[in-house]
Amino acid sequence: MATLLGLALTAWQVFVGAGGGGSDLIGPGEMARFGRAVFELLTPLVLTVAMLFSALFSAAAVSQEKS
Repeated sequence: MATLLGLALTAWQVFVGAGGGGSDLIGPGEMARFGRAVFELLTPLVLTVAMLFSALFSAAAVSQEKS
């Protein structure tokens, strides 16, 4: 969870500009564009982690049933 937050904050710095030169996001259009970029970045990562953990937990449950 902390990794996803770190990625979102890094995306914010890339999107706004890490220098802090006053290039803040102005208006709902720019915020929506940032939200879309973060969603497109994090969604595949979350789905991949969910698939890996579901396979892991399924294998552990089957292994426990056999013993």
